[in-house]
Amino acid sequence: MLNAIVPTSQVPNNGLSTIQAECLQVDGHQVWKTVTIHEFPDGVEVFIDECKSTWSDGANFEEEKPKAARGEGDRDASKERGARRAKTQVRRRCKMIQADCMITLTYRANMQDEKRVQADFKAFRARLSTLGTFHYVATLEKQQRGALHVHIACQQFPAWLKNEHGVRVKSYALISSMWSRVIGRGNGNVNFTKPRGRNSSHRIASYIAKYVSKSLESAVFNGKSYWLSKCI
Repeated sequence: MLNAIVPTSQVPNNGLSTIQAECLQVDGHQVWKTVTIHEFPDGVEVFIDECKSTWSDGANFEEEKPKAARGEGDRDASKERGARRAKTQVRRRCKMIQADCMITLTYRANMQDEKRVQADFKAFRARLSTLGTFHYVATLEKQQRGALHVHIACQQFPAWLKNEHGVRVKSYALISSMWSRVIGRGNGNVNFTKPRGRNSSHRIASYIAKYVSKSLESAVFNGKSYWLSKCI
């Protein structure tokens, strides 16, 4: 039961307005929580974090947990916290850029070379930049057979775009041709995911966050778990 919410701070961070609050007092047993509200262009996100429990005398009350072997608990806890932070950051960045489309870059072959995939993605981004400002949040996914895919959250492209010759072509065809020029014709595909409805950006954010969390939990990559465009 929540009896009171008392705002304690309002801190703008990277375009996000964050309000933190604490709720307490339940029959002498105080449950301290932090309520964080992040504002985005198309809505808000509310996160409630239960920090600790205390009794009316102020003594901390924590449930005892079985002790792990020396060193294991710290590593596991650190890994779990890192995964949660990355997942949260990715979800919020996707909402900030109002990503309502996900582009998936695939290979025909069973591509398992992470450095090669990152280099190809960099070359693909360079080609996309010729179309104008391109804001994105991207991550790698490793499938069960070992094949790597690149998932990119971004805003939907117009139905028609102009190629390097000034000729209007369908955006899907133009973007697919850019990926083909990077990896070779017939060596891969470009898939577009465009959820319908008012909450499309929230669903795209959840998709990308899920892939980031999956990568971190399985510890399949040695480099970054996700990439962001500049200024987001």
